[in-house]
Amino acid sequence: MNFLADPLSLSAAALLGFVVCAVVGGVLASFKTMRSVTSIGTLVFAVLGVFGSVGLLFTPKAAAVLPCTNLHIEVSGLHAFFLLVVSLSAAWAALYNFGALLKKDTGTSAWELFFGNLLIAALGATVLAGDAISFLIFLEISALSGFFLTTRNTGDKGERAGQNILILTQFGMILLGSAFCILSQHVHSLQFDAIRAAALPEGVRNEVFLLALFGFGVFSGMFPLHGWAPQSHSSASPSAAMLFSSALIKAGLFGILLFGLDLLGVPPLWWGILVLVFGAVTAFFGGLYALQEHDIRRLLSYHSLESSGIILLGLGAAMTGISLNLPLLVTFGLIGALFQIFNHSLFGATLILGAGAVEERTGLKDIEKMGGLSRKMPLVTVSVLIGLAAMSALPPLNGFVSEWLVYNGLFHFSAAPSFAAHLVGPIVAVVLAVTGALAVVCASKVFGIAFLGNARSDAAENVAPGGCAESIAAFIPAALCVVFGLVSPWLLPKVVNISGLPGQSHNFAGNLVCTPLLTVLLIALPVVPVLLAAFYQSHRLPRRVGGTAWSCGYDYEKSMNMSATSVAQPLRVMFAPFYAVRHLFPEVLKNHFHGKTFVAFCRGIAAVGLAALIILVIAFA
Repeated sequence: MNFLADPLSLSAAALLGFVVCAVVGGVLASFKTMRSVTSIGTLVFAVLGVFGSVGLLFTPKAAAVLPCTNLHIEVSGLHAFFLLVVSLSAAWAALYNFGALLKKDTGTSAWELFFGNLLIAALGATVLAGDAISFLIFLEISALSGFFLTTRNTGDKGERAGQNILILTQFGMILLGSAFCILSQHVHSLQFDAIRAAALPEGVRNEVFLLALFGFGVFSGMFPLHGWAPQSHSSASPSAAMLFSSALIKAGLFGILLFGLDLLGVPPLWWGILVLVFGAVTAFFGGLYALQEHDIRRLLSYHSLESSGIILLGLGAAMTGISLNLPLLVTFGLIGALFQIFNHSLFGATLILGAGAVEERTGLKDIEKMGGLSRKMPLVTVSVLIGLAAMSALPPLNGFVSEWLVYNGLFHFSAAPSFAAHLVGPIVAVVLAVTGALAVVCASKVFGIAFLGNARSDAAENVAPGGCAESIAAFIPAALCVVFGLVSPWLLPKVVNISGLPGQSHNFAGNLVCTPLLTVLLIALPVVPVLLAAFYQSHRLPRRVGGTAWSCGYDYEKSMNMSATSVAQPLRVMFAPFYAVRHLFPEVLKNHFHGKTFVAFCRGIAAVGLAALIILVIAFA
């Protein structure tokens, strides 16, 4: 009973349980029953992780030792928040795999169970780590697990994606290792508490921050270090792609938050402005590139990068607020960023797992070949619709609330005494508005082309029957998008206490609209257009006559449907110079990196490195 009452023990049990599931699933996947048992085990341990992290949310920051191990960790509301995100992502992945892995061969099932659970355990340990060595080891295990999840049974495309994630993440790890080496030379310790307490020279702080920003920028998908994400999302299994989007990218954002707002003390103004600029660029290019994609999982990966950019905007606003001593700017920026992290872990999971369910039953990733799926897959359709609406920040869903908070933070730049902040704030707000418009267009493209109209191919016409586990895995986070959107007025004032960072305003609730009024508005906003449409339609319907649509005298054909290309073409022409950026990397270097010899070299290096790290953890844990 004492064990169950201790949230830290629950969290430790969850992390160790994921490791056990990795071993059991990897060894016994030849038995289909064991695949289901392992998935259920992962789900149970994920629930333990959720309860443990919720119990730790309002805990004051303190050093501790992870129960049953010798690992030194940090316990605080911020660390617990990211552990909650990882645990929820694990739950969705386990529920999806419960049905999906029964249809796969033994090798693939063992591969995904082992590396998927290893990725979850490593990410959970990363966000709890209390020293640089543990942090880097677990982050490296996460990166290598992502590499192996990307390269399983996907041919040349998967190999290219795997090489990209390996090369870029190792580049990021080199930058992070360099940052911690510089810190150790000046602090003579790699404990996070010692780094916080040290009085570092300004030049050292700047150098370390830049290394950390670009190192973690790789993991968070910050433009232009995002190249691994779209290919990995498309090549990996749906559950693995969801873990990349909802958990691995969030680990990179956690690192930027850790260095920018915690370890290095009060940030100078230019740190916040730099993060704002990279956030705006990442959000804009993520939304822009998503609009031109027809591979639904690549498209959703770009929207994950767009969300990452929005989170960076919130973090940049918070950093700027701390440097200028503007508590409301800190609060709106930080809480907006944290809530967007949580919200994207829900609607991102809904969308990617919904796309995975479509792929499982149709074999299609190209939305140009879909169409009419709403009649064949109603539960998935509802889930994807909610996810797309939340992604587009439409009320009353959770995505609207977090973006509204970020907007509020950007509006508070008007109170800044700095000319640079006055200049950057409105520009970034405009970029965010344009990004939101791109998201709405892309959401309408995906839903209209893939789920409405008529089937555009035989595969879309003849949808195979599927298990309910995949559909439920997409629907539960979609339902939570609605719930957290409606309860957010009551929830947000409590979230303020989670971070415990300096410069934070605790008068957050007084700057919100009246809670019941805001809830009524959240519900009413989407209802008003429907009522207006019904009112005007009632006067026009009696004068309408039903009949077959005019098709210039020809019989109706599937090719007459509007295509995804036609929806995106006007914006492609308008933003043509921005799309040219994608082709700046020389083709000669691409061909060199993707040669067969280099493929084998990457796989061998990754296998040896991962084995060495696992042995190291076992030896010292």
